[in-house]
Amino acid sequence: MIRILSLLLILIFFMISALALPKETPDDFIRSAKEKLGEYKLSNSKKNDPRCSEGGLLTLVDVDNKQGIRLGHNIFIGPFSPQGDITESKEYCKITNNLSFTSNSVTEVTELSKCPKEAKGDESKSTKSLKFEKNQVLYQIKETNFHCVYEKIGKN
Repeated sequence: MIRILSLLLILIFFMISALALPKETPDDFIRSAKEKLGEYKLSNSKKNDPRCSEGGLLTLVDVDNKQGIRLGHNIFIGPFSPQGDITESKEYCKITNNLSFTSNSVTEVTELSKCPKEAKGDESKSTKSLKFEKNQVLYQIKETNFHCVYEKIGKN
């Protein structure tokens, strides 16, 4: 009984600690991203998936930069919303899109759930992340173990 109470107290302590930590917002990430904008090329990293695109221009989308971030023509994460987005349809699946931010990364989790019987095979989850490390951009899709490493060209 004492062990259970001790474990419960520890769990409550960690939950309260997690709530007390300030959550980073899209604005924190956007500030960091603005310093990284420019042209990128696919690096020679052995981590790269053979299907990675060659790279391109890293840009923030829209006037207020809240519509997302794009690298070349094939990589896009957004729109940036700290509360996430849920789309429910009577004809199709429930689509939940949530983003989390740090000052140097953004992670987007998209989930299709509660699909009608004829579309049950469409139920899925996709976790994409884009992270800045020095002069590199790392892009990953977790569920398929898809990784691409891009290096900045010049100083832009």
